[in-house]
Amino acid sequence: MPRRSAGEAAPFALSDEMREQLQRLLRSKAAGSKAAKKIRGLLLLAEGLPVGVIARRMQVAPSTVLYWRQAFEARGLGALSGPAAGGPRK
Repeated sequence: MPRRSAGEAAPFALSDEMREQLQRLLRSKAAGSKAAKKIRGLLLLAEGLPVGVIARRMQVAPSTVLYWRQAFEARGLGALSGPAAGGPRK
């Protein structure tokens, strides 16, 4: 098993069914803009792009991409409509 360098996330796999479901959501515009951004990030993760590349491409912090992944792995599609990371708005 190849070793990962520091800061490199473990591979992120999506089933074909889940990938299609996410792509359908994205195409249908049923997802709001924040959810669509998360979906795009998750799909890029599943393609094997590094977290840092995705973060730069999507103009978010790498920790945000990792949060999207962690939330999706824990809550599935429910993570797409959940509250944003961080504290409440002031």
